[in-house]
Amino acid sequence: SFNEMAIVTDQKNIHSLADFTANDRIAILSPACTQHVLLSMLAEEQLGDPHALDTQLVSMSHPDATNALLADTEITAHVATPPYLGIELAAGAHVIATGREIMGQPFTFITGVTTIRFHDEQSAAYNAFLAALEESINYINHNMQDAAAMLAPIYGISESELITQMQYDGTIYSTKLEGIEKLSEAMVRMGFIRKIPDDEQLYFENAQRDEDSGK
Repeated sequence: SFNEMAIVTDQKNIHSLADFTANDRIAILSPACTQHVLLSMLAEEQLGDPHALDTQLVSMSHPDATNALLADTEITAHVATPPYLGIELAAGAHVIATGREIMGQPFTFITGVTTIRFHDEQSAAYNAFLAALEESINYINHNMQDAAAMLAPIYGISESELITQMQYDGTIYSTKLEGIEKLSEAMVRMGFIRKIPDDEQLYFENAQRDEDSGK
């Protein structure tokens, strides 16, 4: 799925990465996670060094980061995803940059992976999973209200709140992979990985990706 993320702060004087001081701390999930890579891409653009803020990063879960940001404790900013992004914005925080702005395009944020062994030895289960995934995505895209009604009790929230989260700006449900090559190139350039894996190391034969559309 393409799920929007954003770098969020509750400090009114911070509007770009250049506004951070050495005392400011930024919450991410973990080193080299997607949020870290995107933050580094923005740091490369705005500060000339993708790792300029690495010493100011704090690894925190999204709920803990949201609580810390809104309580004005140990962090100044949070690289957030829904629903925590919406909670922070509703409490008065603002966006420094979104993932789509940093990437310059929609991009796949959540995808499914498995081992070559499972793919080769359990092909029936692999294909069944794909069929179920495609059926689920198609159902959500064409029956979102009904999907929310089924899922809301599982998540323990209201249908209206879940619909808001499912339709949050930038969220797309699709089996097509977008932006993988661009992220891979950035990760090599910034030292997160040594080289871009070959296609056969990254994709199984059924994978749809941005190259398939001529990019």
